[in-house]
Amino acid sequence: MALAVVKNEKQDVIQLKVVNGTGWFTKNGLWIPNPQSEERWVDPIRDKADVKRCIEYLKLKVQMAYKKNEKFTSKRNLMLFVIGINIGLRVSDLSVLKWSNFFEKDMETFIDARNKKEKKTGKKKLVIPNESIQNVITWYLSETGIRPEYNAPVFISYNTGKAIGRDPVENMMKDLQYHLKLKGSYNTHSLRKTNAYQKYMMLVEAGDPLALPKIQHSLNHRNTSETLRYLGLTRDGDIKDQFALDDWWDM
Repeated sequence: MALAVVKNEKQDVIQLKVVNGTGWFTKNGLWIPNPQSEERWVDPIRDKADVKRCIEYLKLKVQMAYKKNEKFTSKRNLMLFVIGINIGLRVSDLSVLKWSNFFEKDMETFIDARNKKEKKTGKKKLVIPNESIQNVITWYLSETGIRPEYNAPVFISYNTGKAIGRDPVENMMKDLQYHLKLKGSYNTHSLRKTNAYQKYMMLVEAGDPLALPKIQHSLNHRNTSETLRYLGLTRDGDIKDQFALDDWWDM
């Protein structure tokens, strides 16, 4: 929840209204943009080279980790980042993913795809463990020796063994921004925005006339205007040339 400044036209005064964190709030029964929403002012990682630098930095942290908790956390964070930019879920859904979202019941075979109900919207999001996700999960399980259980959380705390909250994701993104000198504003929502932004650019580069509607559908947005604002694109002139996805998404 957040507070937004709203002018009361009848009384000609300024009031504070409690609003949700979705990027929109209601006024007189209408949905209007929420200027206080973190989603509205958070940046995606726009440059593919920066995405790769983030992955390389997280790999370096794995190599440099000395203490047991640091070793575990660094490996989890590398997996978290790679899955986060590939899967495009909000942190509230990403942080509570279970191994059943990736594996069949034999816990060895990766699923082809499976729907996950989003906490915020209640809508279903198709989770597809692509090759990059499969690679990083296989690496993580081999490195940590963890034997996954079907209904156990994927991203866990070293101290509690329970699913992480948003703070570890926030700390990871701030660490990346600080050490890699990334320009912009980054937090937990940057992973989902990066996924959407890069997919959109890939479709635009390929000349797909349905690029925007496809991303709108993927994000479960109400309209394409909302999607443009979400991506930080307000006109075609904002679109810059980008590389294709391919190996930039892998670890």
